Amino acid sequence: MLDAPTSGKVLFEDTDLTQLNDKQLDKLREKMGMVFQSFNLFPNLTVLENIKLAPLKVKNESNDVATETAKNY
Repeated sequence: MLDAPTSGKVLFEDTDLTQLNDKQLDKLREKMGMVFQSFNLFPNLTVLENIKLAPLKVKNESNDVATETAKNY
C-alpha cells in the first residue's frame, strides 16, 4: 500500500489491504517485511544484526528471541 492500486485487491493473510484504514494497515505491517528491488543492508552490521533490527526496534522483542528467529531464517 505504498501506492494505491487503481483496481483489484491486495491480499495478505486473506485480508484485502485496500479496504483497511491507516491504523489497521500499521498493525498488519508489523507482520510483514519488504525487500525493494534495490535494497541495502546496513554495512556496519552483520547479516544477523540486520535481520534482528526490525524485531528489536519495531516489535520490542528481546535480543534472545530476535537472535533465535534470525538464526532460523
